[in-house]
Parts: sequence; C-alpha cells; structure tokens
Amino acid sequence: MTPRLKKLLVGFAISLVIMVSDRISRSSSSSTSIDSKGKKEEKSRPRTARIGKSRMRRVKEEAARIKKSKEKKAIIPKKKFKPIPEDVLALADWGRNPFSSKDPLIVNQVIRPVKSTNKPAKMNVSNVHALKIESVATLGDKTFVIINGHRYQEGDNIDNMIIETIESKRIIFKSGAKTIVKNVGS
Repeated sequence: MTPRLKKLLVGFAISLVIMVSDRISRSSSSSTSIDSKGKKEEKSRPRTARIGKSRMRRVKEEAARIKKSKEKKAIIPKKKFKPIPEDVLALADWGRNPFSSKDPLIVNQVIRPVKSTNKPAKMNVSNVHALKIESVATLGDKTFVIINGHRYQEGDNIDNMIIETIESKRIIFKSGAKTIVKNVGS
C-alpha cells in the first residue's frame, strides 16, 4: 500500500467512528428520558409549537365558508322576461345595420372609364352618400382607393362619376361639370 492510500483509510476509519458515536448519542437523547426513579418522562414541547382547539375550529369554519362561497348558486328570476317579437325570431342573419335609419342604396360599378362628353351627366346626390371610402393606398407611383370593398384608381368610373384625384385624406369625383369632394372614412 502506498502512503497516500494509508492516510485515506485512516481518515475514513476516523469518520466512521465519529458517525457511529453521533448516532448513539442521538438515540439516547430521544423524546423520553429516565428519571432517578426509573420512570420514563416525556419531554414537553414548547408552548408556541402547539395549535389550540379553538384555532383548529376557526380554521375548519373558514375552510367551510370558502367552500360554500365557491359553490354555484341557482339563479331564480324575480320577474318573467318579455317575450321575443315574432319579427326578431324570423331573422336568419345579421341583415343591415340596425343603428342606421337610412335604407341601403345600391351602387353600380362601372370598370371602364367613360369618355367625357359635353353633355352633363345626371347626378344623384344620394349615390355619393352611399359610397363608403374605406382606405387609400400608394404603391410606387400608383394610388388606389377602396370604395365599398372594390379597388379603384384615378380615372375609373363609379356611378357615372369619374375619380379625378385621390389624396390621402379625400377623394375628388367629377360628374359632368360638378366636382364632389368626399373624405376618406366616410
């Protein structure tokens, strides 16, 4: 054996002796001890470590109260609900906007531009109000506008009107001799 291995074995033996003596001393000082008369006595626990009966009762009451509050309660209506009208029950889809008092107007779309003539076109002002300008987009040198869900650019016709100018905040329409300005988002 090498001297180094001998030193390691001696150190291991000493640590085993210390461990065994520690275990023996712990087992002899358990919760019971023998007094001078040979009777076993129990060591009393510190008073702060105990939980009193009243505290356990309070904890149980609190747990029961929390459990009761989490239970679902039956909803009992105090008054009967009004019956749903027949016309509402007959609705099959969302339909038109219920907050609008105006009837929706149909806007005809013409894809090809109409060449201007000297005759003034008949213009219905309500058709301009029916146009919903949703957005304006510029891609390179071309500018597009989305009106009623369809894409248009300058020079296109919509409802006998020609889109003259598309700006970021407004669109200018020309109908014969009339010029109509409509804001984006309206």
